[in-house]
Amino acid sequence: MAFLSGRTSLTTVRSSDIAADAVTAAKILDATIGVADIAAGVVYQSTNIQVFEANGTYTPSTNLVYADCVCVGGGASGGQGGSGKAGGGGGAGSYTRKIIVAGSFGGTETITVGAGGAGVSGSAAAGNAGATTSIGSLLTATGGAGGDANSNGGGGGTASGGDLNVDGGSGGYGNNGSTSDCGDGGSSPLGCGGSGGPNTGGATRGFGAGAGGASNTNAGAAGNAGVVLIVEFIG
Repeated sequence: MAFLSGRTSLTTVRSSDIAADAVTAAKILDATIGVADIAAGVVYQSTNIQVFEANGTYTPSTNLVYADCVCVGGGASGGQGGSGKAGGGGGAGSYTRKIIVAGSFGGTETITVGAGGAGVSGSAAAGNAGATTSIGSLLTATGGAGGDANSNGGGGGTASGGDLNVDGGSGGYGNNGSTSDCGDGGSSPLGCGGSGGPNTGGATRGFGAGAGGASNTNAGAAGNAGVVLIVEFIG
């Protein structure tokens, strides 16, 4: 292959080596290179993955070409049913994903990871909403709404602004008049909602999932926090 003459590996291939036929050859030699990885004649040489499960600061790596970014909002807690009623499940946080080119980032970006809604106790208490997750002003995913004490499930968070936007799953409806049949929590693309009571609301798994509803006098579980995932493609 003439375009690789004198090159010992793909990491030494220069942008001047990339022609219409060379791109196809490069993909064959390195299966990790896709069509979207070629921007202005530059092929990325490495990747770097950063996962934020708590608030923090993102600093783009030197020679960043672009980043594949994901935000998931916080999941809500389930409601606690009133007398003779089953609490509704908490809604899940939304999911949004976007390819962001290097020039769109500032020197640093504030990472905010939405907390899960706190669990409730007492009697006839509505669940708490999950909080919003964001990467500066570039990408935002809202949290889910809490389930209520009258059997209604909370709505899922609303996604917007990404290349891919997925609203969070809504919390399930509790069987009004049956304290043993509470609503399940909503699920997110990265988390599984908690099951509804018959007693205490079920706990969640993963990121951004809503908790199940609880029956009267039993504590409701908390929703799960969201997450930020940034996969950097470095030239």
